[in-house]
Amino acid sequence: MVNKDANKMVNKVKDEETNNDNMIKQFKKYETIESDIVKLNVGGTMFSTLKTTLTKKIEDKDGKLYLPNMFESLVDGFVKPKYDENKAIFIDRNSKYFGSILDYLRMANTDFEYELASSIDKTELLKEAKFWHVEVYDQMIKCSIKNFDSLILNTEDAKKNLFKICEFPSKTRLKLLYQATTDGFSAQNFHSKCDHAKKTLTIIKTTGNYIFGGYTEQSWDGYTEQSWDGNCGFKRDPNAFIFSFTNNVKAKINPAYYEEAIYCNSSYGPTFGSGYDLYISDNSNSSTLEKK
Repeated sequence: MVNKDANKMVNKVKDEETNNDNMIKQFKKYETIESDIVKLNVGGTMFSTLKTTLTKKIEDKDGKLYLPNMFESLVDGFVKPKYDENKAIFIDRNSKYFGSILDYLRMANTDFEYELASSIDKTELLKEAKFWHVEVYDQMIKCSIKNFDSLILNTEDAKKNLFKICEFPSKTRLKLLYQATTDGFSAQNFHSKCDHAKKTLTIIKTTGNYIFGGYTEQSWDGYTEQSWDGNCGFKRDPNAFIFSFTNNVKAKINPAYYEEAIYCNSSYGPTFGSGYDLYISDNSNSSTLEKK
């Protein structure tokens, strides 16, 4: 009994030492010097961060570095900044989305995943990030697969199988933009949520439990009945595809039809191909859902 108790105490001490070592290593990552701290006055709201955060070199999915953002020009002296009375760099800009952009830069290239709050207006955030030349802004509206909200694919295995069919990398991040059962089935509902967002995945389920969909890197805005420009609302996308989750099939677009990958019309739901290969009508819950 004595030996067992002694062994338990020894193991407990070892575990505590290991935990302490891990905590020390974690905190050392945040060690800094005062000269690295940057104070920013954005439209009257104060922010403090590190120079290394603002000038962080971020890689894309292929391992290539993105171009420098606007912050690097400010803190490295390429552009002469204006200072307020507290010696903070003054930026005459609305600060509403600045904190979210800063949080993204803090999380980039770390072991932690950036997750955007559901209350944030994604379209406005993208516009703001684009202003700052944060080129990875399209990733800011996505989340990890385990946080991928879907009533259609509501199990972890189903979501993993979707990624396998679509040939998405395991680290691909998705964020729910629109859900017909919640946001409404009209084409107007769809466009109000999805226009201006690129790299979207559409998932559809019929009353017969057939699950299919499509992917495009183009946005769904562009054509209305009042602004027809003669191109029938088609957009080019060589990376577009449609898929059948039920049959485990992915169909890439024929190179001969790259120019007509998706069809954008304010009176239509998501529509793929020049035929159409996949077409979701306005108010699809009360009309025929077509699949060819």
